[in-house]
Amino acid sequence: MFAKLFKYDFKAIARTQLPALFALLCLTVLGCLNAGVLCISAKNEEGFLAMISVSGFLLTIVTFAGLIMVMSLMIYVRFYQSTVTDEAYTTFTLPASPSMILGAKFLSALLWNLIISAAYVTAVCLLLLTMTACIGTADEFSLAAAELRLILKNISPDAGSVFLICLSLFVSSASRILQIFTAILFGASVVRRHKAFAAVGMIFAVNFAVNFINSLFGLTSGSGLTASEIPDFGRVLNTMMITETAVTAVIAVLCWFASAWLMKHRVNLD
Repeated sequence: MFAKLFKYDFKAIARTQLPALFALLCLTVLGCLNAGVLCISAKNEEGFLAMISVSGFLLTIVTFAGLIMVMSLMIYVRFYQSTVTDEAYTTFTLPASPSMILGAKFLSALLWNLIISAAYVTAVCLLLLTMTACIGTADEFSLAAAELRLILKNISPDAGSVFLICLSLFVSSASRILQIFTAILFGASVVRRHKAFAAVGMIFAVNFAVNFINSLFGLTSGSGLTASEIPDFGRVLNTMMITETAVTAVIAVLCWFASAWLMKHRVNLD
């Protein structure tokens, strides 16, 4: 039953995400073309064409950022519709426990978040590669590359550090999804008439609470440290990341149990 729930929810989200991914592809191609025209016009000192290209490129970037936000938002809109609106009657009459339903929705949301993140990174890399290929090996890029190599040397990104970064990003993404799920369920269970507004308000409240908890553990205290101030900057950074990942994982577990309890006792319509 879990596989059927997951497949259904994954396809439901795909109905909005696939057209958005196609739009993202078109925006990426348009952005690459604008970047190419901008670089060529700058080399040839064509001011009017460069101005048009800059305007088009900036418009593409703004639209690109807005599309990514909408794509992420639609995942949670789908969860809201299937758990606290009229569609919830169908959801909770299925032969599955609330925890199973929550697990299927969480897994589909997590996978779609990973797909969106991968699409975003790919699009940004294509834009940067286009700009680099057009401009060539300028002194500014050589200086930037040297600074980047110095930063990587100080951080010492070995295999363990790379794994830790990936694990931290994964746990953070999972925790953020569960936090929003909990906020939606709690807001809708407290306020019956204006559930959407209550859910949005609770999302901000939960986000504030999580940031406050993180600050108590000193997760933001080392943001201004540099390699010259700390002899082993990489080890300190890894320690901070491990602490942050552990706290985020605990928050994710708490949000999971809170969401499961809310789905069973507060928004279950059986």
